[in-house]
Amino acid sequence: MKIGVVCPRAVPYLRGGAERLWDGLVEHIPLLTEHHAELVAVDSPEGTLREVVESYAKFDVLDVSRFDLVITSKYPAWMISHPRHVVYTMHPLRGLYDTYRGPLRVDATGFTRLGRKLRDLLDMLSPGAADARQTVLDAALNLVHDLEADRPEMAFPGPLARQLVQWLDRDAFTEANTLRLTAISKTVARRPGYFPPERDVEVIYPPSNLHGLRPGPAERRLFTASRLDAPKRVELIIEAMSHVDDPDIELRIAGSGPQREALRKRAQGDPRVTLLDQLTDAELAEEYRSALAVPFVPDDEDLGLITLEAQMCAKPVITCTDSGGVTEFVDDAVNGFVVAPHPAAIGAALQRLASDPKLAAELGRRGEEQARTITWKSTITALLEQNRPVERRERSRPRVVALCTYPAHPARHGGQIRINRMLTALAEHVDVHLIALGDRRTIDVSIAPGFTQTTVVRSHDCELLDRRFVEHTQVPCGDIAAGLVDQLGDFDATARAEIARADAVVLCQHYLYKYAREAECLILDAQNVEWQLKSGVYRHGPVADQLVAAIRELEMEAVAASVLVTAVSSEDLDGLMGLQPTLA
Repeated sequence: MKIGVVCPRAVPYLRGGAERLWDGLVEHIPLLTEHHAELVAVDSPEGTLREVVESYAKFDVLDVSRFDLVITSKYPAWMISHPRHVVYTMHPLRGLYDTYRGPLRVDATGFTRLGRKLRDLLDMLSPGAADARQTVLDAALNLVHDLEADRPEMAFPGPLARQLVQWLDRDAFTEANTLRLTAISKTVARRPGYFPPERDVEVIYPPSNLHGLRPGPAERRLFTASRLDAPKRVELIIEAMSHVDDPDIELRIAGSGPQREALRKRAQGDPRVTLLDQLTDAELAEEYRSALAVPFVPDDEDLGLITLEAQMCAKPVITCTDSGGVTEFVDDAVNGFVVAPHPAAIGAALQRLASDPKLAAELGRRGEEQARTITWKSTITALLEQNRPVERRERSRPRVVALCTYPAHPARHGGQIRINRMLTALAEHVDVHLIALGDRRTIDVSIAPGFTQTTVVRSHDCELLDRRFVEHTQVPCGDIAAGLVDQLGDFDATARAEIARADAVVLCQHYLYKYAREAECLILDAQNVEWQLKSGVYRHGPVADQLVAAIRELEMEAVAASVLVTAVSSEDLDGLMGLQPTLA
């Protein structure tokens, strides 16, 4: 069987984890099976909306009919047409999905100014439209070739780019266009909006294709490697060194990227920190082998092959609670450390290993045992099995989803402490998944056994509404803005998908009631009688009074729909029940 591994080629070219995975597949498929494999890479610049649309169009017309099976793993390669197409997902264009921070809609003020072409394309992308992919691509190409690059509609990332790319990705992931959907990690498989909710996604971990990974004697040095850009948070590791009280321990950093010069300046005051020049594969493997430990603390990483590379060399990995896929391989105090994303916490973990090389060696040994189970044979076998069933864990406990306008962890103020303790106690009996709004996104942070938290950043529309309300009330209004805004961005999809699978829903305060109104078993945990509290806090005026009325109405609906209402005092409970005299 001829297998095509079809992928985009970055412009300018950079070799990273994605390229290693593709090369590994092409190298090992003929070594481990009777099949032939070929890499098909197409230049795919993505600096502008026009370049992205043109790249999607290239793959849409790419002829891959000479292959018996095609594997793709990254946008826009999965636009190819083939009857036997397996998607092995790394990630879509994240700047238009979970890391997007812009407005959700194109400013439609005056369609005469925007033009008929844009209006027609927006109509095609609207929910319920049934236009064919070719029609949408033709309309998109026509539009981006006509509009000037500096037009606001051409913003990248921007709302038009987001709507268009997500539409194209959803079309690519339909059963008509893909044989199977798989992902490189649970983190990727669970991200809201990545996959059609009606399709199953199987997780298949890939190994590293870096040669020479084996245990070696540890020297007095820490080593990390990654692209030097903001999501990798290498600056946290450099800052953590100020909390390592050992003049002889060295931190060596390998990688290139836009933050290299800034990181060099940040490290200037500490002679223990060295930024290495570009390393060969052999040099990179040697750095792993000679390290005492490997700190790797990215923000919501898809997988993090650096973790597996370190473990293959029997080195413990220090990572953070919000580092995504890395936490699927690092168990705290078992084969490494999982700590809060703060320099002091990272530094304390590094200090502990620097002070106890025997502990570092034992943690590394356990990590190697785990990493050795992820092989090219197991990965390729899983990818090529035609009707491989998706493994599902049997649910032995009920599932409860909790919704809140702020996270429970880290717990700093009274409300956070309350829901943290309450849901932790509840998790002794049921599986609890808290979905919260916050300032930064994290996926599946484990707060306690059976209790996980997903934090979703507030939408741009919610932030705008909050600022409008603050002008009239003189106090933050993010909670009621979340309750009144039309869309909360990724929170919408996350909450609805989880609630659909839940046995019960807990509302931590009533502001997010609209997401839970269809729940068969709804529990309201009220920390206050909110409308009374806000009435005493807001600066009175027409807008503030309308907000208090809206809060009271929403609170009344939530109380009426709940099978159980809890409160912090009997006075509050009386006040809540007073909203519904028939229930009092």
